[in-house]
Amino acid sequence: MVSLIAQDLERVWEEARSLAESQLEEVGQLVRQFVLQPVTPVATCQFENAVEECLRFDGPIPLTQRIPHEDVVFGEKTIPKDTSVLVLLAAANRDPDHFPDPDRFDITRDPNPHIAFGGGAHLCLGTHLARMESRIAIGHLVERFPKLQLESETVEWGASLFRVPGALPIALA
Repeated sequence: MVSLIAQDLERVWEEARSLAESQLEEVGQLVRQFVLQPVTPVATCQFENAVEECLRFDGPIPLTQRIPHEDVVFGEKTIPKDTSVLVLLAAANRDPDHFPDPDRFDITRDPNPHIAFGGGAHLCLGTHLARMESRIAIGHLVERFPKLQLESETVEWGASLFRVPGALPIALA
């Protein structure tokens, strides 16, 4: 019994550590997008908008897989049950039917109904935490170092489930 509890605690600790690492990696990707863009938000609400636009413009999860448990009609197509379907979140977040001028980075975009964290029953459980951490991290970083610059345009992608940089060399001038 004690062994089972220890195993459960170890598994929970490993999941918590993994979640914390993924949150940090996601913030790195958002900082990268923020530094790449020629905008400087000055108000707290603009940091919130900037985080949302970073998530839409170049989110950490470009695609996901779903398997319907019953036949699903999508447009004029029927997807048979138990068929593996790749959902391209990055493409949906650039859909011109939902985002005017979708390839332009715009922190004033309102509304911004992106699906960087999925949606409905598949909404990421860490959505609110990730948003809060990102707003705080980017807000403090930009307030402390208002002239952030990337030292390299080359991206070393990290070994992660998420699409995040493994390193982010920036000048804090």
